[in-house]
Order: sequence, then C-alpha cells, then structure tokens
Amino acid sequence: MTHDKPQDDAPATPSQEELRKQVDEDREELGETIEALAAKTDIKARAQERTAAAKQQAAEKTALVRTQAAEKTAQVKNQAAETATQVKTQVLANRTPLLAVGGAALTLLLLLRWRRHR
Repeated sequence: MTHDKPQDDAPATPSQEELRKQVDEDREELGETIEALAAKTDIKARAQERTAAAKQQAAEKTALVRTQAAEKTAQVKNQAAETATQVKTQVLANRTPLLAVGGAALTLLLLLRWRRHR
C-alpha cells in the first residue's frame, strides 16, 4: 500500500518573504533585549530613580507627620483650655479656701518684713 501523496511530517521550506519577516521580528526582539540590558546596566540612572523615589516618599511622610502634629497640637490646646476652664470654675466656686491661703501668705509676708526692719 503505497501512497502517491507527499508526507505531512516533512518540514516545509519557508519562502523568502517568510524568512525576511522572521529576520525582522528577530531584529526587533534583539533590539528590545539590548535596550532592556542597557537600562539594567545604567547604574547612574537607576540610582537617580531610587533617589527620586526616596525623596518622594520622604516628602509624603513629612506631610503626613506635619498633619498629625497639627491635629495633635489642636487637640492638646483644646484639652488645656477645657482644663483651665474647669480649674477656674472650681476656684470661683470655692473662694473661701483660696482667700484663707492668700490671707495667710500676706500675713506671713508682712510679719517677715516687719521683723527685718526692726
């Protein structure tokens, strides 16, 4: 049983146009590979990129810290004002002990001055 048809397993010979197309594709791929390798070996450019990225990150963190500090400052300021108001209210409500301490301090001061001049 012999067949007159050619076998499909045999490799077909590419035409000149197909070969040129393949060569052009290979050249393009080779060019891209060379560009990628050149970019990897350009240490100065890579260092500058890293420096720029680090500067950007530092600027972002600085802005965040400034914002947080401003918020915390406002919060502490409000707490201090509230505490001062509470102390003032308590002092005004309890004047008797304050006046007694003030009077005792004034009396002590006057006694000390009187003894010095004597």
